[in-house]
Amino acid sequence: MTAALGVILDHECQPPQQKFFGGGEVDNTAKNVANDLEAHTDDIMSIDICGSRKVAVTGQVGRAPAVFTWDACSGEKMCRMKLPKGSRGVSAVAISPCAGMVAAADLHNDHRVHCFDAQSGACKFMEKGSTDKILDVAFDRCPGSQRFATAGRKHIAFWTCDGQKEGGLFGSTPRTSFSCVAFDTKGRCFAGGANGKIYCFVGRTATNAMAAHKGFVCGMKTVGENQMLTGGKDGLVKLWNTDDMTCTKEWQFDSLVRAVDCSDDCSTLIVGLRDGSIYQVNCSDDSKTCIMMSHSDGEVWGLQVCPDGIWTSGDDNKVMFWDAANHCHQK
Repeated sequence: MTAALGVILDHECQPPQQKFFGGGEVDNTAKNVANDLEAHTDDIMSIDICGSRKVAVTGQVGRAPAVFTWDACSGEKMCRMKLPKGSRGVSAVAISPCAGMVAAADLHNDHRVHCFDAQSGACKFMEKGSTDKILDVAFDRCPGSQRFATAGRKHIAFWTCDGQKEGGLFGSTPRTSFSCVAFDTKGRCFAGGANGKIYCFVGRTATNAMAAHKGFVCGMKTVGENQMLTGGKDGLVKLWNTDDMTCTKEWQFDSLVRAVDCSDDCSTLIVGLRDGSIYQVNCSDDSKTCIMMSHSDGEVWGLQVCPDGIWTSGDDNKVMFWDAANHCHQK
């Protein structure tokens, strides 16, 4: 995602090819009154993709922000959902494994939680979430479950599709803030803590908190029945067996890990870093290929078109050169 666009990158083509959700000609009007019936009109803040990888969901910033589901292969719009005025933005969004429901958290003072029917766009419920910001939302991957969790500063909560909420119970396990959350197919919930620990919840009770990273756990992804990827502030990506919580493999990167994903058989990883780069990792030989680089903080302010490409500069103190013919970054 970039600005108000959803981007589909096929990096195996030469030159790489992109498709988009959104874009095109728009009215010359302010963002807060722009027509958002067909696509986003302001910066996309959150994104998720369903279990089949066919449907993506994105939420934007704005006083009455829109949430869209769209085809993750073609970029075509599927459904639009609208949050009420005062929402300020969609801090986190998730789509259920079957792509039937969408859950979103906003930036209202109450950090409200919204649940939608992903086919019709109808709102199933809107309830107060927490006095603290919600940073991630995830649906239970257990077959037949319609439960999801929200996690953020100083809290984690578990929800049903009819709006019933239960806070997480910690017992003697140390409390912390959470930046990411994920479920496995057995109904267990895992949350990445600001203290570098991975928390395991059965039902809504924390049963274990295990040291995983130096600094906070930034991203996680469960795969299959008993595997999980985590990425940390320390630049490490780790692969875990969730049955006994043993780390089976790890990869080191030079920047904070913002997001992790992998193929269903764990043969290929995709790792997004805070420095704006995205890497593909071949797990058989641990080779890393940078498939995208970009500016990574703030806005791009400078642009100069030259005969052989484009130069840009931005708030991240980077000056970058782009090969326009081959659609790639050069240096």
